[in-house]
Amino acid sequence: MTPQKSPSSPSNWYVFIPIAAIALGLAYWGFSVCSDCHVVTPVDKMLRAFSLVRGGASYSHPWQLAIAQWLVPGIALFGAAKLLLLHIRRDMRVALARRARGHVIVSGLGQTGRTIALGQRAARQHVVAIESDAACENSMPVELAGVPVLQGSAADVHLLKLAGLLKATTLVVSCGSDSVNLEIALRARDACAARPAGKPLRILCEVRDAWLLHAIAGYTASLSTDKAEFIVVNFYESAARALLNGWSARRKLLPLPSVKPRLVMVGLGKMGLEILIQAVQGYFAIPGTRLSVAIADKNIAAATAAIKRQWPALFDLADLSFHEREFGPADDREFISGLLSEGAPDAVVITTGQDTINIEAALDFRRQSDLAGLFNVPIYARAQKRPELGAFIEKTEKRRPSSDRFVTFGSGGLMADPQLLLHNPVDRLARATHEVYARGHGNSQSWDRLPERMKRSNRLFADHIAVKLARFGLDIGEAGAGAALREDEIEIFTQMEHQRWCIEQRLLGWQYGAVRDDLIRRHPLLVEWDALGEEARQTNRDLVRSIAAILAAAGKSIRRNRIVSGTETNLQAAPGENLVLLAEPADAEVARRAAEASGAHVWAILHSGTRPAEMEAMENALGSAFAAWVDERAVAERLP
Repeated sequence: MTPQKSPSSPSNWYVFIPIAAIALGLAYWGFSVCSDCHVVTPVDKMLRAFSLVRGGASYSHPWQLAIAQWLVPGIALFGAAKLLLLHIRRDMRVALARRARGHVIVSGLGQTGRTIALGQRAARQHVVAIESDAACENSMPVELAGVPVLQGSAADVHLLKLAGLLKATTLVVSCGSDSVNLEIALRARDACAARPAGKPLRILCEVRDAWLLHAIAGYTASLSTDKAEFIVVNFYESAARALLNGWSARRKLLPLPSVKPRLVMVGLGKMGLEILIQAVQGYFAIPGTRLSVAIADKNIAAATAAIKRQWPALFDLADLSFHEREFGPADDREFISGLLSEGAPDAVVITTGQDTINIEAALDFRRQSDLAGLFNVPIYARAQKRPELGAFIEKTEKRRPSSDRFVTFGSGGLMADPQLLLHNPVDRLARATHEVYARGHGNSQSWDRLPERMKRSNRLFADHIAVKLARFGLDIGEAGAGAALREDEIEIFTQMEHQRWCIEQRLLGWQYGAVRDDLIRRHPLLVEWDALGEEARQTNRDLVRSIAAILAAAGKSIRRNRIVSGTETNLQAAPGENLVLLAEPADAEVARRAAEASGAHVWAILHSGTRPAEMEAMENALGSAFAAWVDERAVAERLP
């Protein structure tokens, strides 16, 4: 599709240049052949061509002059009308921006900015956009949606104020350059000193480069002020967290300590690398396990260089194998079969730079996995620019009871969903984590004023709560009477938390040191659990014991799963309990009746080739390890 230019784009004027040249050429030609125009010298002909001044009182009318005499004034009048229209449009945009109150300002109309502006507008939110590129192809669709677009650099504080900075609720800065974004956001924050007292402006600054994110994460002071809440947004990280939190919520992929977890990743750009980092430091941060990752990319040298430059410790924390492969041009089925033959993956994640290749490769993985009998391996494909296509293919591949045989994802929903962007629920547990910790330590500092480093640490702890609970078959449920953690569970969770924290610190470049030194990143607690002192262990235990309070602060509770069969009649869930029904697909109706009878969530747990009686026998054989066996092998679907 040919890109559309903004109505105010200077490139629209280029069409008049050849027309004006033709008109002047015709005039020059006309005066040259006019016998009674009394025009002799070339200079005179050119001057008269510009002015169309008659050569005498009466003269002949060559056809060239006849056309030129109509064409040149017509161009002049049309150009004048266009200039007038542009000034009127500019004045209207400025007037609309001045009138805006409680609105969202979007700086930068690239793919991200356009999606955000249109999403906010579709939700009937008032929006004002700022775009520095007059030829930006996204200005027209945004303006047609009713959003005034101001031309200029948002780094100009006067333009920000013209857009209503002192009256807006949110400023989203997404100009395509991290350094530009940060410059604009910092200037906007400082300009907010003139805002009237009241709710602070939320400044969402997009940052994608790992080195800059590291620098911000290491900044020990708060970027926010009383008048402006400064929020660093990495849509890659948000999408990865949303994806992996979904895994944790469904508890499908958590491995047994004796089973080596495995991922297959196709494409290792910024999105794929972010998912890999989140998986290593969160979802698979479990004592006694080491994640194995098979990476297929068309440029392995660039992929390995990116890891070594941004996350050098990753090679010490996971087993990475690399395969040079460009998906799309050739038949990939044999290559996929080879990857699957190396071991059943816990998940396949496809994040090349092209949505159509991602979806096509995901379909090939789905087919080859099914042929290999790996029906329960979830396939995740990124569909950033083609979400409708991804959703359509996802529906065609959906099979009950497995709800994520084929899943497409974009940016964690943050860009398209206005509520997610302005009130990110992924951070709900992280905020609650800080609130509970602050109450226990007499700290009155609010979440909004926390340094980015502390926010990040709270997020990582909160994201790992579901992983800890799943280790003993526990679940996060809605608010209510929650289950209490047993002492043996607390001890295991404490070890898991220490393991997670160590991975987090090592990825950030910290190493063991007898004395803590923040400058060279040395910490005395970066040791194995067995070498950890009792005081540090107790600190971790206290942190784990606060999980119930953290969930309660976020409107959630701990639910303990009780395994039942379809033949049981006692389907009443005790306080803080979920029912887990062992069933085959045909028994889904039994699960629904159990849900209705108990008034609680019911999990239908199935395993290909394993009938309920065999699963009950496995429970008798494994005892307390049965819940972990279920988590590792089962396909689960939460029923309403």
